[in-house]
Amino acid sequence: MSQTREPVAITLLYGGSRYPLKFFRGTSREELLGFVQEVLQIGEVPAHRIRFLDSDGLIVLLNSFVPSDTVLRVQLDTTMDELVLQRVSSDASDGLQFLLHELHCVEEVLRSAALKRRRLQDLLGPAQAQRTVFRTDLPIYIRQKIFECLLVRETVRLPNVCRSFKAFCTTEGRRVIPVIDDRALRGGPVAAKRLARLVHPSFIYMVAVKDHGEAASAFLEAILSECPSEFNSLTRIMVKNARFVSATLLIRLLKRAAKLNEVKILTRLDRPLPAECLRSVESLSALVLHSTEVVGFSSLFTAGPLAALRFVQIVDSPHLNFDMLLGTFTSPCPTGVHVQHLQVSPSSDEPQDRHWSQWVQPLADLLQSPPMAALVQLDVPVPSYSVTAAETARALLERLQQRRLPRDLARLRFLPYKKNCDAFVSRPTFPQMETVFEIQEILGQYRQAWPWLEVRFPGVDGPSEDVD
Repeated sequence: MSQTREPVAITLLYGGSRYPLKFFRGTSREELLGFVQEVLQIGEVPAHRIRFLDSDGLIVLLNSFVPSDTVLRVQLDTTMDELVLQRVSSDASDGLQFLLHELHCVEEVLRSAALKRRRLQDLLGPAQAQRTVFRTDLPIYIRQKIFECLLVRETVRLPNVCRSFKAFCTTEGRRVIPVIDDRALRGGPVAAKRLARLVHPSFIYMVAVKDHGEAASAFLEAILSECPSEFNSLTRIMVKNARFVSATLLIRLLKRAAKLNEVKILTRLDRPLPAECLRSVESLSALVLHSTEVVGFSSLFTAGPLAALRFVQIVDSPHLNFDMLLGTFTSPCPTGVHVQHLQVSPSSDEPQDRHWSQWVQPLADLLQSPPMAALVQLDVPVPSYSVTAAETARALLERLQQRRLPRDLARLRFLPYKKNCDAFVSRPTFPQMETVFEIQEILGQYRQAWPWLEVRFPGVDGPSEDVD
């Protein structure tokens, strides 16, 4: 038998057990170490951290020329792990240093992986174009989970994360930008559309824009049209826009963002929202009803028992007519009502030709609809002129006394319009004392009729309240 094929039998001691091994001389060290990792089931431990000690405790270089019948003890080099544990245990409250250390370790692993991948590509040369393994990547949802597990937003700011880790999260040539704010949209709608082609929607968890509302609307429209990926992390959209966005845009957002629970964007509600759009969202704000297509209003209240929607804000407009809304609840109401807070908030321009007393009376009839049974709070706008505001509150009182309140309604709040002149809410002084006494008397009649009902009239029974 050739000497290079001579069998060698050794015994390894690890974890209190004996592991007899047999291999042949001439076996490479890499194959031999891989064989040891497989037998001892320590494949997750790198080979350079495995130590072989003889009976004297000296480190032995294991190769195929080791004498037969040799007994070696296996020890794993855990020096770095012990140092990390000692550091954490010595100061458990220093969570920031621990997270930064973990982030550094992640960067080192990713840097090593990138170097190894580059070396393999160099070795393959032109052949790598035929290997699909270098063109396929981990699914984006797996990369997103790794991104969420390794980072804590409250401690490590995401913009400070290294580029290599961001490149690992999305390799489609798109950026990882968790928050879309005014700083990202300073270039206007054109820059917003360009940004939509660069970012990956799966890693956006909030859109918060105050000064560039038009650019934010263009960004949302562009990213919904050009990128098919889901908004897996998006939870809040807070956009202060002056121009309406379409209900189609809102529907597409709600369908593709399964975790979205708060939306505030000025939207023309000209079509009904499908029931599946209201499974996760809890708050919808700044909705404006269409002058003729009012079926969108009823869709907010008839989404069924699986709906999560609790707060609805309708922005007042000259086209808002409670009498027209009475006919929207024609179909039977699904089992389970969900909306608890309905707010009809004043808009920037107060309607001038509205007969307020006649306008508010059908609201009492609307509250008798079964979909309104879960209301806990109702906010109603009143005009800025104090005398007309008192007449409006009295007209609603008289109609409600002829009907009944929703079973759970506990708070009724009147929201006066604001004006630069003749507006008692925005002025530092109250209106005429006669009007103040009249409004207070009306509020007392509300409380006398329904003792459990809390009635608020900002500017008369308390400080003015701003409604966003």
